[in-house]
Amino acid sequence: MSLFYEFKTLSKFALPLTLSYLINSAASLITMYYIARLGADALASGAIITSTYGLITMMITSILFAVSIQVCRAYATNEHGQIASIFYSAIAIVTLIALPLTFILWNFTDVLYLLKQPKPISLLAGHYFRGIAFGFLPSLISAVYIQLFMGMRLSRIILTFTTVSVFICGLLSYLCIFGYGHFRGMGMFGAGLANSMTAWINLAFIISYTIYSSKFSAFKLYDINSICFNSIASLLKLGLPISVQYSTELAAFALITYLIGIVGKEALAAQQIAMQCAIPVIMFVMAVSQSGSILVSQALAKNQRAPIADISNASLLLGFIPMMIIAVIYLFFPKSLIGIYLNIHDAANLNTIHLAKTILFIAAFTQLFDSGRNIAAGLLRGLGDATTSMWTGLLSCWVIGIPAALCFGFILSLGAPGIRIGMLFGILVGCIHLISTLYARRMTNQLLAIETEAE
Repeated sequence: MSLFYEFKTLSKFALPLTLSYLINSAASLITMYYIARLGADALASGAIITSTYGLITMMITSILFAVSIQVCRAYATNEHGQIASIFYSAIAIVTLIALPLTFILWNFTDVLYLLKQPKPISLLAGHYFRGIAFGFLPSLISAVYIQLFMGMRLSRIILTFTTVSVFICGLLSYLCIFGYGHFRGMGMFGAGLANSMTAWINLAFIISYTIYSSKFSAFKLYDINSICFNSIASLLKLGLPISVQYSTELAAFALITYLIGIVGKEALAAQQIAMQCAIPVIMFVMAVSQSGSILVSQALAKNQRAPIADISNASLLLGFIPMMIIAVIYLFFPKSLIGIYLNIHDAANLNTIHLAKTILFIAAFTQLFDSGRNIAAGLLRGLGDATTSMWTGLLSCWVIGIPAALCFGFILSLGAPGIRIGMLFGILVGCIHLISTLYARRMTNQLLAIETEAE
């Protein structure tokens, strides 16, 4: 098998998944576009919402990455009975975690006060979190189904559900935020409520599909005798290191946002613009990373070690090319992106625009290195190694990135750009370490493949 063959295979699997992630990110972009129309304080609160809710959901959904890996292995070896156990174990995990977190979301305004965030921004963000709390559990159950589909390589099905969900969310967001006719808009609370309503509708569609589709009949998902939770331990063993990695990294990025909030409201608004621009990029990298992880895991399940090197190269290449294109846009056309969220001709926004241009310049390099780091981490998980990326994430973000951000941002008085530069250093170190580790593991698998062929 050649690099071209694996690139083609990866693209066929990853691109629909990538498109579904990008379309899914459009729901957040649409919501934040509507929120920005509510005023500068609402836009600034969007930075808190994006970073905080992203952290909370990633803490749970990243555990579920283990679902797609285990389903992929069971599906490749025709162990269909094991898939129901994996499915119900994942449902149990997300339910037990989601219930207390729903209560926290409902009372998140008080949490923001404790974190010394500005009172008007905390109130607006708190209203949003109350609205979204109603749909937190169904959104996580839907995530379990999505990982099941992913393990079966049903990326086109994921794309279909995602497209319908975003369309519904866009309509409901406008209606709930601004109102229509005699229906009064609910502002920030309405923005969160629209997402909750979408989560319930999406889950109903997914359950209906899995009941009536013949693709799932062999798994007997809805047979009461299939309810089994004996995969909880194995899911947590693989999923918790993944969750720790993503959670600590997102916590670091959330802290970066809070630190920028200390600098000032204009800096926080500029950070929010950069974060919104980064959402599609993050979704794309996650899709490529998880696709590569599943293909590598499938190769190992079938005891096919030889293609792993080409899968790795194809994954990194598929991530690198778009990152370069996005970097060019950030570097040479920043006002086109900033203008989506701010009136670039309004003199009152000049300082925010200048800060946003600087942060986008730094983000061009951050995202390039971060894509390599995350794709390499996904490939290592496919090889069965989830701990290396976990420890690397802790080191690069918390031992290097955050201290450097504090140094550049506050000690050297570089403000928001300095905070972002500090995190850039940590990401670069993590990228170099994980890619070098991946290539070392690849060499080991190539030697094992040669020995297997010789036997």
